[in-house]
Amino acid sequence: QRAHLFPEIEPFRKSYLDSGDGHKIYYEECGNPSGIPVLVLHGGPGGGCSPTMRRFFDPDAYYIILFDQRGCGRSKPYASVENNTTWHLVADIEAIRKKLSINKLVLFGGSWGAALSLIYAQAYPAMVSKIILRGVFTMTQAGATAVQMGTAFLTCAESGAPQEYKETLLDQKTRPSLFTRAFSGRPARALENEFISLMQGQPLLPFPLQNTMTASIRKKAQKLENPEYQSLWAGENYRECRKESVAELIERMSL
Repeated sequence: QRAHLFPEIEPFRKSYLDSGDGHKIYYEECGNPSGIPVLVLHGGPGGGCSPTMRRFFDPDAYYIILFDQRGCGRSKPYASVENNTTWHLVADIEAIRKKLSINKLVLFGGSWGAALSLIYAQAYPAMVSKIILRGVFTMTQAGATAVQMGTAFLTCAESGAPQEYKETLLDQKTRPSLFTRAFSGRPARALENEFISLMQGQPLLPFPLQNTMTASIRKKAQKLENPEYQSLWAGENYRECRKESVAELIERMSL
């Protein structure tokens, strides 16, 4: 049982979207149909969405939409690569948005789903209210090389990261980025701050207990705009962060 997730829920509607070019896209609707619409974009390839992905958002506050990308999960035909490109997927997202009469979407994507979120947002910026990314995956012109670039997106104008988090990434380039279990119980790379320093050598609980225990501290620190007690996740190359738009960052990465 993952205590940090919302309780298990079932969709109130399951359906298929006919793409008109040989694909039937599975999608499901969960939570509050009058709530904030959030579209969950899974990673790839092949797997599709899982019931756990319904549990990242409060079902009383959010209208949660999940769909299996072309060739994935319950979409038909399974594993088909015909008429299955990035731009086909972008078109599917836009078709789902229109089908459900949604004005603006919150995009929640992980791994390949994070990259797809950014590509859709660049193509349809007026249709996106917020972007939430995790485990960002992208490609460079150096070849078929997957790189983790999640930190770079945190300081973009579209990012929902707290302002003090952005300012720390942009202005305090001398802080070391190190692995710590202090906040969540799992090792992750973050900027060193007072909380991490205080917890050095102290016994830590396993995940998710440590994460639950520190949640109130992090929440209070964010309310006080104090980065010293927030989890400032940051990769080794955080010094490359800039104040720019997502479109500018993607263009810079492709050079």
